[in-house]
Amino acid sequence: MAKNETNEKDVPRKRTGVKFLLQFIILVFFAAFFGAVTFSNLNIYNGFKAQISGIRAEIDRAEERKKSLTKDQSYYSSDEFVEKIAREQLGLIRKDEIIFIQSN
Repeated sequence: MAKNETNEKDVPRKRTGVKFLLQFIILVFFAAFFGAVTFSNLNIYNGFKAQISGIRAEIDRAEERKKSLTKDQSYYSSDEFVEKIAREQLGLIRKDEIIFIQSN
């Protein structure tokens, strides 16, 4: 081989042509597809995160309500409440109490 003759392997080929363009289009398509899927999943994730926050707030409110009802239940079953109702609604008194009746 002479110096001026070139071998096909020695000549750098530029990546132009239909094959390269098709590969580039496919690569861009897959990148856009995976980007869209990731964005969609991110929106779904944020929606679930908001639902979890709402449910946690609802649980906190329910626990506070439970505490209040437990407190009320213990009060309603106490002797103090029974005596109050007996005095106010039934007009009952204790054995050792003196009754004062006011005349008009």
